Amino acid sequence: MGKTLFQNVFVVDPQSPHHLQAKDILIEAGRIIQIAEGNTLASSEIEPIDTLDGTHISPGWVDMQVHLQDPGHEHKETLSQLSRAALKGGFTGLHCLTDTYPVTDNSQVIQSLISKAQALPNDFWFSGALTQHRAGKELAELYDMYQAGAVSFSDGVMSSLDSGILLRSLEYTSGFGGLIFVYPFDNGIIGDYSANEGPQATALGMKGMPMLSELLRIKRDLHLAEYAKSSLHFQPVTSSEGLAHIYEAKTQGVSVSAAVGIPYLVQDDSCLETFDSAYKVFPPFRNKEQVTNLREALKQGWIDALCTCHWAQGIEEKNKEFGLADFGMLGLQTAYSLVNQALIQSGIMDHSTLVELLSVNPRNLLQKSLVSIREGYVANLTVFHPEKKWSLDPKDIPSKAKNSAFLNQELTGCVEGIFIGDHFYPSDSQIT
Repeated sequence: MGKTLFQNVFVVDPQSPHHLQAKDILIEAGRIIQIAEGNTLASSEIEPIDTLDGTHISPGWVDMQVHLQDPGHEHKETLSQLSRAALKGGFTGLHCLTDTYPVTDNSQVIQSLISKAQALPNDFWFSGALTQHRAGKELAELYDMYQAGAVSFSDGVMSSLDSGILLRSLEYTSGFGGLIFVYPFDNGIIGDYSANEGPQATALGMKGMPMLSELLRIKRDLHLAEYAKSSLHFQPVTSSEGLAHIYEAKTQGVSVSAAVGIPYLVQDDSCLETFDSAYKVFPPFRNKEQVTNLREALKQGWIDALCTCHWAQGIEEKNKEFGLADFGMLGLQTAYSLVNQALIQSGIMDHSTLVELLSVNPRNLLQKSLVSIREGYVANLTVFHPEKKWSLDPKDIPSKAKNSAFLNQELTGCVEGIFIGDHFYPSDSQIT
């Protein structure tokens, strides 16, 4: 294994003594062996990684919510295609909620996924189904899946659990430290919706999903987590009121946390005026006031992590009139650009907070080892540039799915690549 040198890169790592400093970083055998002042480690024996002036480097990012389609729905996205999209988006780690067939409700399926992912460069962590067949009736083989390597348990978008099932799962998983992920909605009142309930949905003739659905589920589940003295994670939360309830419970000692999808901090329901089915997501985009409130909640520190809500859908699922199209939007490749444009450049957050919400906190929630830019530590890194512009060409999307709402748009902030294992994987996104 040779040596790799990143020269004069700007370190963004709140855990590191080199935070917000320009440094040379020398890596050998997958570990950081030396960190020095910028442009001081030049050597005729080591060819530095070709980076742009102003390049930033941080601990590798983790996406807390990817909808896995493989096996069973490979016509949308295979595991290897998902891996390449993550590399392009700067994500070294992926936490996958499974929409697979067979359902991940037993240890054999979990073991199969882990085995398949070992050939790929990213870290893949899989969520086991909370109930058998994700039907919400009987608990799945939770402890067996945990021993097989499942890092969490969730029925994902099928999360129509009654109180008794969720309470029993909380009590059971507390015995071995299992973490339950809740997709916060009350299935009984969401109806057959296409948009957020409100004036926009009414004007467009769409059926609306009330915010009440999310709030009822959050408040109920907080009580259950407190009663069971167990851990519970909510994602994606789309309401500031829901975040306030979670934050209040946390201050009272309840072991709860929340992640917000990046698209919900960037986009409001005015986008539906084009009837572009790429904007049909679950939960739906909320109104402008709610986006403003979510951003304020971000500044208040109520959000524990960010996620992309990456959900590949094939052309046949999306190329329909809006009301009939399936839910979901690609998110990995454009995540950083959207955050950079809408939140960082406007001063709502900074890159230090981004790294906390995309790297530090996700690993803590998933009980994974610390990753930091320090000598002696494993080199797990994301390399990015805040000012460079690029555009997402459909041909540059590895997935068979192309359901991004940001195709061919000029975006500011690009990922240059990731370093994981003992290799630098450059992004080949079009940079201008």
